[in-house]
Amino acid sequence: MRLVIQRVSSASVTIEGKVNGEIGKGLMVLAGIEDAEQLKRKRSASTKGKNNAGEHNPMFGNQHKESAKALQSYRAKNRPKLECPHCGIVCASSQFNRWHGDKCKLNPRQP
Repeated sequence: MRLVIQRVSSASVTIEGKVNGEIGKGLMVLAGIEDAEQLKRKRSASTKGKNNAGEHNPMFGNQHKESAKALQSYRAKNRPKLECPHCGIVCASSQFNRWHGDKCKLNPRQP
């Protein structure tokens, strides 16, 4: 789907010679909607020959270098940990932001 927004002094929609809608000064939106089957065919054609599953994946059969593994391990172990002031759980920032802090179920002011 494509949308075009255009500022107009006046605009109208005519179907079979009959005016179905009109506006004065304002914004007009033109909407282009594509057939679902045609869209599926376009997407399918754009991915032809690009199978990256299994042995077609560029990393298939390769392993990460030991230095890369060590760096990932170091970063995972040294992520900043936060302690929830309501329940005392110490966790990674992603878990804290989702479940703890103001959203903690032990927070007395939680809605």
